[in-house]
Amino acid sequence: MANQHAGNIAKRTQWKRVTLLVAFSAANVALLVHLFAGEMGVLRWWKAQAAADRIQEETALLNAENDHLRGEIASLRNDPFHIERLARERLGMVREGEQVYEFYPGQATEK
Repeated sequence: MANQHAGNIAKRTQWKRVTLLVAFSAANVALLVHLFAGEMGVLRWWKAQAAADRIQEETALLNAENDHLRGEIASLRNDPFHIERLARERLGMVREGEQVYEFYPGQATEK
């Protein structure tokens, strides 16, 4: 009788251990799933961090372009030689009395 009672206690203790192990394992799996794939999980954090890095790079490029454009505006407001150079290059303008020589590639030249 004592052996049977001791055996029952051992079986119950073993079942308690197995039950605790299964519960602990299930809780760990749920925690890991939540940690990596949950609404605020690590994977989403990595994606958000990558997006933030990309936005910072774009912002830096836009700030550099804005600085360049501010310099261009300042030159257009204050530098008459800059205005003349742009008028000549972009609009093909010449000063009064200047002669323009145009050369076209592929045309035969006379000797």
